[in-house]
Amino acid sequence: MKKIIVIKGSPRKGANSDTLCDAAVAAIKDAEIIEFAIRDKKVNPCVGCNACKGDFVGCVQKDDFSALVEDLRTCDGIILSAPIYFGDVPGPVKTFIDRQYCLFNPAKGPLVEQKERKMAVILTNGGMPLEVGTQIAEKTLGCFNVEGITDKKILVVRECNDRDAAAGKPDALKQAEEVGAWF
Repeated sequence: MKKIIVIKGSPRKGANSDTLCDAAVAAIKDAEIIEFAIRDKKVNPCVGCNACKGDFVGCVQKDDFSALVEDLRTCDGIILSAPIYFGDVPGPVKTFIDRQYCLFNPAKGPLVEQKERKMAVILTNGGMPLEVGTQIAEKTLGCFNVEGITDKKILVVRECNDRDAAAGKPDALKQAEEVGAWF
């Protein structure tokens, strides 16, 4: 059975990026889903101690991210959903991304299982141009290259200023379902 990690990066539970993410997850068939809502977890910033660059695989910190490392190393796919705030993903998402430092070691090579691994990034924003949102999504996807991502999808949904805007966008919900079915 496939293992898909779903990282919810919105600080607002049940808002736009969660709505689209939930639509994607509902379309995934035959998979173990591991949901990680950053807003409900303790994710410390990387302290650059480099303990992960020695014989130790993982992170020495004892927080919720550390408990997810083995699943990140072995999963078949990842979905990351988040709003765009001030031209990027929210700070807690960036902190999560920085913690992936423990998943690569140039001296040892990849620290993840080598297999086909898919990732989708679902981002919402207010009024920025679609091209800018897509660039942010591509940059975010690039941060996950340490996890051996082989296939990628991006969904950026604009005009999501109001908390429930995505729920009223049937085309965006359908696109999110297509992302989930892709897994």
